[in-house]
Amino acid sequence: MFEANLKETAMIDDPDLDEPDFEEPDFDNLDFEEPAFVPSALDDTSKLEPGVVELWMAWVDSEEDTFARLEATLSEDELERAAEKDGDQRRRFITTRGILRELLASYAGVLPTELAFEYSEYGKPKVFTASGDGPYFNVSHSGDLALFAFSSDQEVGVDVEEVRARARLDEIAEKYFSPAEAEMVAGLMDEERDSLFASYWTRKEALYKAIGTGIANRPGTVDLSGMAVDGAEVSCPSDGGEDESWYVRDIEVEDGFRAALCCRNRPAELHCKDAFYD
Repeated sequence: MFEANLKETAMIDDPDLDEPDFEEPDFDNLDFEEPAFVPSALDDTSKLEPGVVELWMAWVDSEEDTFARLEATLSEDELERAAEKDGDQRRRFITTRGILRELLASYAGVLPTELAFEYSEYGKPKVFTASGDGPYFNVSHSGDLALFAFSSDQEVGVDVEEVRARARLDEIAEKYFSPAEAEMVAGLMDEERDSLFASYWTRKEALYKAIGTGIANRPGTVDLSGMAVDGAEVSCPSDGGEDESWYVRDIEVEDGFRAALCCRNRPAELHCKDAFYD
């Protein structure tokens, strides 16, 4: 999730997940209308074509040898950030960053250790290699599930959240959602309420992560409550005050989670893959 200083909205990850049951891959049928995750190996990663957005899903509860390999790819700065976290949160951070490096390296044609990151004023990362810029990307994780988005030609934002009961949910909704969204959440009970909250939150986070500000800096400025199944183009004020158009849609992931993607334009194709890390 976007790293803003939001202690009151921090979502503690503590799931107990079963291994996903994936069907056999069918790469010929990966299109935008049915973005279902299918198994794929890392060496299937190819050059990102213009207009294409690729999503990767990964479980980050890795075995010790895999964890050690991923940890070895991180920079000193990333290891220092990991050291500030405890227990499972530290392992998830390291595993997610390691997978991100391996995926980015595969796209860029370099080693994971040859990547360098630069961060914007609000903390959004950009990747570089010795030969120039890497692809646009964004990453989110909740519990043991991580989601990665990549594009060659446009900004992307992605968010995934576990559906579960959260303290002070109505208060958070009133602060960060539009009035219509907050009212919809308040009108439901229990699981339905938790599910709708997660859907709205991921849409908001994906949008503001694509923009590069994070939800903390743009509370309640856009209403996404009436979004169609195949997504919607929304207008959002830029830092300069001018309206900009963005495309937002829900992404179907594992049961018990909600996810969303945002990018500058509707993708010509959306490729959804799974990265296996035992």
